[in-house]
Amino acid sequence: SNSADTMLVTEPATGSKVRSKGNLYLIVSSARIGGRARDAAVMVADTIRREYYYDESAGVPICLEKAVRSANRKLRSSREGGGLPPGGIGVAMAVIRTNELYVATIGGAEAYLVRAARLLVPDHTQQPGLPADDALRVEVWRGEIAVGDSLLLVSRNLTEVVGTEELKNAVVTLHPQSAVEHLHHLFVAAGGDGPDAVLAVEATELA
Repeated sequence: SNSADTMLVTEPATGSKVRSKGNLYLIVSSARIGGRARDAAVMVADTIRREYYYDESAGVPICLEKAVRSANRKLRSSREGGGLPPGGIGVAMAVIRTNELYVATIGGAEAYLVRAARLLVPDHTQQPGLPADDALRVEVWRGEIAVGDSLLLVSRNLTEVVGTEELKNAVVTLHPQSAVEHLHHLFVAAGGDGPDAVLAVEATELA
């Protein structure tokens, strides 16, 4: 109840949209709590989703960056963004398109890829969070995702409380739903407070 974080999963039903844009997974983590901070996080998530799927002008990395910059501009000019400290909102997002994986993080949100029981951090430069100035840049890491891999998008606050080893163990040994419930239980048991978003995606083979 004292977390203003939000998350969003978009898996388009249209085949052409899946092939061109892929599935979008997103968490928005707010250092502030309260109704306005929660509204700001929801607005950022919705804006990124809308702008990303609307924009057909370029490839995935450029469209992701443009979507985040659009969300940043909207946040700065909105009532919800009023009073938010610079960089107070973090975003972790991933696009999966067939076996392609695109990951970007800004501010207090992180992404991990778990492969063969190893926790991997996508190689990219962490950028400040939102709201930010117009010089905001979003570095998008591109790699591959294979059957058996798991992707974690998580608030840095939860990582700091629970630890990366527990993150890895949860997704290696448990179904994604059980893994996030287990991680949240560990977070609460350790006295965790505030941002607590975690989203787990497991790559499995479809018949």
